[in-house]
Amino acid sequence: MKTLEISYNPYKMTTTMLIDGVDVCKDSHYDKFKEFIENKIPLQTWIEPILYLDWNGLVNEVSDPEINDEVKVIFSGRVIDFEDLKRSIADQNEERPENTRVKYHFQHKKVLDDKVLSQNIDEVVQELKSDRFRKLVEQRTTEGLTQKYNDLDENYTIAKESEFYIVFAGVYSSGKSTLLNTLIRHDILPTSSRTCTTKNCRIRHDGSLGQKVTLACFDENNQIVGEKRVFDNDIDCAAAFLEICPIQDDNAEDKHPEVSMMELGVDLSHLYPDSVNQDKFTIVLIDTPGMDSAQSSVGGTNKHAEIALDAISMESKPMIVLCVDAGYYQNKSIGEFMREIIAQSTEDGSGFNDRFLFLMNKSDTIPYKQNDSPVEAKKIFARYLTDYSKWNIKSDEEELQQLAESASHFVPRIFMTGAAPSLAVTSKIADVPKRTIDDDQLPIRKAFDNFKEEIIEGRYPEKYYLSQYCDIPSYRKDEIKFEFNNALENNDEVRATQLQCGVVSVELAIKDYIERYAYPIKVRGLLDTFEDILEDVTGFANGILADLTQAKTELGEKESERKEVSESKKGVEGKVAALEMVRGKINIQLKSLNEIKFDSTSLEKAVSSFIASIEADEEISYLREKEIVVTEQRSRIEVENEINSRVAKIKALFDRNLEKTNKKLEKIKTVHDKQLLTIFEFLKAAVIELEESGVFKQGEYKFTDSVLWKMNFSNINADSFASDMLEKVVDRSYEIKRVHNQKKADWSSSWNPIKKIGSLFMDDFKSEIVLVGGYYETATVKNKIDEYTFNLTMESENMENTFNSILEDSKRKVRNLIDKLLSEVTKFLADIKIQEERIEAIGNSMEKLEEEIQKNKETHEWLNGLKKKIEEE
Repeated sequence: MKTLEISYNPYKMTTTMLIDGVDVCKDSHYDKFKEFIENKIPLQTWIEPILYLDWNGLVNEVSDPEINDEVKVIFSGRVIDFEDLKRSIADQNEERPENTRVKYHFQHKKVLDDKVLSQNIDEVVQELKSDRFRKLVEQRTTEGLTQKYNDLDENYTIAKESEFYIVFAGVYSSGKSTLLNTLIRHDILPTSSRTCTTKNCRIRHDGSLGQKVTLACFDENNQIVGEKRVFDNDIDCAAAFLEICPIQDDNAEDKHPEVSMMELGVDLSHLYPDSVNQDKFTIVLIDTPGMDSAQSSVGGTNKHAEIALDAISMESKPMIVLCVDAGYYQNKSIGEFMREIIAQSTEDGSGFNDRFLFLMNKSDTIPYKQNDSPVEAKKIFARYLTDYSKWNIKSDEEELQQLAESASHFVPRIFMTGAAPSLAVTSKIADVPKRTIDDDQLPIRKAFDNFKEEIIEGRYPEKYYLSQYCDIPSYRKDEIKFEFNNALENNDEVRATQLQCGVVSVELAIKDYIERYAYPIKVRGLLDTFEDILEDVTGFANGILADLTQAKTELGEKESERKEVSESKKGVEGKVAALEMVRGKINIQLKSLNEIKFDSTSLEKAVSSFIASIEADEEISYLREKEIVVTEQRSRIEVENEINSRVAKIKALFDRNLEKTNKKLEKIKTVHDKQLLTIFEFLKAAVIELEESGVFKQGEYKFTDSVLWKMNFSNINADSFASDMLEKVVDRSYEIKRVHNQKKADWSSSWNPIKKIGSLFMDDFKSEIVLVGGYYETATVKNKIDEYTFNLTMESENMENTFNSILEDSKRKVRNLIDKLLSEVTKFLADIKIQEERIEAIGNSMEKLEEEIQKNKETHEWLNGLKKKIEEE
């Protein structure tokens, strides 16, 4: 029997996997696992097959597809992650031929729990803020630890009060407000065939409200305008909302321009998974005006859309819900969103794709016929979402190819929904006689009645079972189907209809994502802070304990006091002397940084050479000399041939010189890149010098365990330090090339000689033909050549300034980091010296040593206990 041990920590997104006791990351037979594990991709993402990566899923990658295997799975992690693992394994195993199916045995060895961790975090914070822990920190003078400890309160407050955003963006009139009313269980947000939401609105969870609702307004600085109001019913709140944010036409005047954001407070307990503490985790829904409405655009910029676009790349990984009309979803505004979504998905290794929901709303209104297929409708929508040619994006060919490749692998999670009939249920409109319903609510009731008729009595009701066309896990669909059948048996047609609206599936998707990812992402940064502080303090305390134990041993062996003092002083003083020696070497090396300069001369020569070659050409000289070119009585075809020949020569001239110049620019860029890497190699060399001198270690404690080291020096790599800057360099150097190619690419077939020659240099150049008595003018062409060479010169100066700025910034950064490192090492040795002198003072008393050792052992156990709490061990 094969043994598969999986340990998954969702709070760090780390996975350890052993097969028969061997780590898969160290076994060449399982190389495919390594990329997922080392890149910290969430487990749920890669236990499933990923076809474009040639990944066959966990089952087939562990067990040969042609062998009837037997595997024992030992899992450590949360219950939800274990259940996902088992379900995925069962589904994959079912796909194998019956005679090759794997026999699995499961064991949940160590159980992690969000609520337990949340409680542990509170307890650990209290301990870290205690006088006992503060005294340990105060033994240290290093700035890294002191700063991180001082920031603890603020970081904890931010984490504790953290909000989880669900951002709703939608195409104009897609029913987004109706959907939100359904999700919040209140009929407040205005709905209309006209533009509705004219201001951003957030809906914050407040579990104390029950059926009540609060309404507050905020300005652009997020300062409250007026007072927060409390309402006992939806009608009064909706009226107040409309007064501030009315339904209006595109050109209507905003009566409350001081209000930038509306905020509703409602009880969203139904969106919380059972495993998440509501009091430590606030769900906030963000509603934005239609992406293509007039209210969403200010000065040509889609201000409201920016909220959703910014949210896509947030580290907290908020959910993004894109709502469209199932019958009219083709809209260019979707492209901007998809571009950002695809980019973020690619960066995350597709690890958090569950957070993007694509809703085909109003699917209940599509008149499906016998041969119509909702499955095909979903496929067409998915193809539209991932077809970058529909996104109205202008970019260079290389970027477009990369975008197309990434988009082809993105699998949208699509939900077919009917928000209107669902709202009729949640707002109780479906439960009252139709004659008692207000005119404003009548369309909602009609939508419900029509949909109920399709579900309960329709000719092809299965086509309107929208829940089965929502991309939620199979077990979730089974749960909905089971409850649906029970509702039918109990003649509960209202609940049966609600279950098929698709909105229930959306709510489950939200809860599932929150349960799997939202809380772990929320606490990840705080846990890193805890670990850094605890490891630094614990390592230092352990070093003291080791020194005390050594002093006890030496005293027991009755070594002389003189010998103890001299050896102790020798240990620290030797490190200090080594540090001063290294400091001298580093200072000598740093002086050579000043010798690294950008090669401005070569750049100037490259540009001057290009211009000189152009100006020396006979064709250009001819044009310079002639104000007009006399054509006398030659025919139009003869003149056209002359112009074509002249233009062809100019084009060939620019092509030849452009190729030479670009080679020179590439050489200059290559030299600059090497210089940039050399600068950061100074930092690496300085660290190596310090490591080899031995000053990083004193007794049991290592400077590499310190907060500062982990924050700045734990993974020094010149390439990674310079990566952002190098990207700027590439963009700048290739910009010249792209400009040239653009000017060459747009040739005009017009007979107009001015327009034809000018198009070589400017895309948008337009000029009327000037042809008088058999000649044509050359002034415009000469002006364009001058303008082109002037722009080239200016661009080269910008390039020089950029390169110089990057080099100087890099040198400054390296100097500052080295200074900081030397300063912290000096303080580290001073801290060690103080502790050694304290030990020396009691080194002749066995009783005092025993007492001090006992106190430090207790401290050691206490600190290790705190570490285990945040690791939930």
